[in-house]
This record gives sequence, structure tokens and C-alpha cells, in this order.
Amino acid sequence: MSWSSSAAGRAFRIASPGHACFAAVLIWLGAMGLSKGAFVQVWLPVPKWVPAREALAYLCAFISLASGIGLLWRRTAAVAARVIFASLMVWLLVLRLPNLFFETPLVLVAWTFGSTGVMVAAAWVLYVWFAEGKGLRIARALYGLSLIPFGLAHFMYLDATTVLIPGWLPWHVAWAYFTGAAFIAAGLAVTLGVYPRLAAALSTLQMGLFSLIVWVPRVLAGPLNDFQWGEFVVTWALTAGAWVMADSYRGEPWLSQRERWKSPMEPGVFLAALLIFVGIPSFTILRIARLRASRPQTSTDVTDRLEAVEHRVEDLQQELAETQERLDFAERLLSKAREEKRIS
Repeated sequence: MSWSSSAAGRAFRIASPGHACFAAVLIWLGAMGLSKGAFVQVWLPVPKWVPAREALAYLCAFISLASGIGLLWRRTAAVAARVIFASLMVWLLVLRLPNLFFETPLVLVAWTFGSTGVMVAAAWVLYVWFAEGKGLRIARALYGLSLIPFGLAHFMYLDATTVLIPGWLPWHVAWAYFTGAAFIAAGLAVTLGVYPRLAAALSTLQMGLFSLIVWVPRVLAGPLNDFQWGEFVVTWALTAGAWVMADSYRGEPWLSQRERWKSPMEPGVFLAALLIFVGIPSFTILRIARLRASRPQTSTDVTDRLEAVEHRVEDLQQELAETQERLDFAERLLSKAREEKRIS
């Protein structure tokens, strides 16, 4: 997507509703970060080994604020798109991707990767629109893969999911399962190019409804703490990122079943895609193999452990019996001594 001819001579221009919403969320994130002097929820968690955390927090906030404003300004949109895309991509590859292989629990770690991945995918679309970048298909695939952990989290953390569902809605467990399955189905559809426009639009609608049904009533009900405000902003940030992705399919058929690569990829884009789509599955398989190797896998190992426990219990019982005999002997000696003292 590019600037239309009707926008010639205009300094301020909105390319799509998703573009406007995403820019507004970036401005909001930047303002919150600068006012707090700390990382807002969309950047968290930040590993402890990261140096100069306070300075980095201010830098992230400044980049968000400046990029959000720049995306709305025709002359600076290309530069702003490049900056926010590069910043989020570095955050994804340096501070999110390694955690998939070393941190636990894996589903929550994947969720944080997915939330950053949605933001990166949206920034990538804007980079393609305004800076004539490449890799739109890869951005869409990244968005699709990022949705899958959202769905898995609904199943793995059912109690935490049902708590967020308003009380006036019936069948909380059913809604949790349905929305989780919807995220997974939409992610696979976008990644594989099966009805991708429909899947992207429905996933955007689902995130938007979650924001309206869950968080807006809580904001209206009373003051929120910093964590709740952060979660509120993150939800809107994900909705805005999904909206940008849905807008990227504008003009394409709603029920198209397959996408084709339309342009060659730049070397940097190709390497990033190779790292994301080949490195992640490969390292995930290696990590699963390591986890499986670190725990007992055969019935023989379990039997040996049980036998060792039984032997230990028998030893403790023998020690207890010997101790009881010593106590009985000591009591007999004490009784004899008392009897002799009484007689004398």
C-alpha cells in the first residue's frame, strides 16, 4: 500500500484504520514509558542481564512516541516505519527468541514471544507500505505463528482464562476453549495462506471484543493499578497490530485459499525469516528432546526408584525397632535402680 494521489500535498495522512490505531497505541506506550521512567508491559519481561535498564526504558519509550507521531506524518512515515520495525525486530530476536530455549514454562514464554511477534508483524507491514520494503508474506506468516501461543495459553491456563470472562456471560469454560481454538485456527490459516484475509479479520475482531468486553468495563468501574493499565494497553496494542495485518489484505478475496510469493526478498529479510521459521522449530525440537532425556523414560527406571525407596523404608523400620529396644532396656535399668533405692 502506498500514498494515494488524493493525499498529494497533505502533511497528515491516515493510510488505514489499523495504521491510525497502531500509531496512537505507540504514542500511548511512549507517553506511559516516559512518565513512569520504566518499561511498560509491552516490553516486559526484560532479562536481568540487560545493562542500563533505566536508560533502555527511556529509549524504548522515546522510540515508541517518536515513531507513533512519525507514522502519522507523511514526510516522516518511511523513516518512522523503518525505526519501529528495526527496534521491535531486535527486541524479538535478542530478548524474546532465546527465551524459548532456556526459560520455562514454555507456553508463557511463547506467549510473550507471540505478543512481540504481533507488533513486529504490524511494523513490518507498515515498513512495506511506507518504506517500500520487502517480506509482506513473511510478516503475515509471523503474525499467524504468533497467534498460536495465545490459543495454547487458553487451554494450558484455563482457570486464569475463565476468571477474565465477565460474569454475565454463561459457559465460561466453553468460551475459553472456543476462543483458544479460534486463535489456533486463525494462526494456522494465516500462516498457511488458507482464507488468510478472513482469518486475520476474525482474529482482529476477537482481540477487539476482548478489549471491549473485559477491559473497558474494568476501566469504567474504578481506578486501575499500573499492572492493569499495562495489560489494558497491551491488549489494545495487540488489537492495533492485528488490525494493521487485516488491512494488509485489503483488495484481496475474502475466501482466497493460497498466497504466492510476489517479490524477491532482501538478504536481511531472508536471514530473519530463516532464523524465525527454521531456527525456532529446530531449537524447540532440541529442547523437547533435552527435557525428555532429563526425566525417567522407561519402566525399569521407575522400578529401580521404587525398590530404592522400599529398601530405605525397611532400613528406617529396622533403626526404629533397635531404638525401641534401647529405650526398653534403659527403662528396666531405671526401674531396678528405683527399687534398690526404696529397699535401702
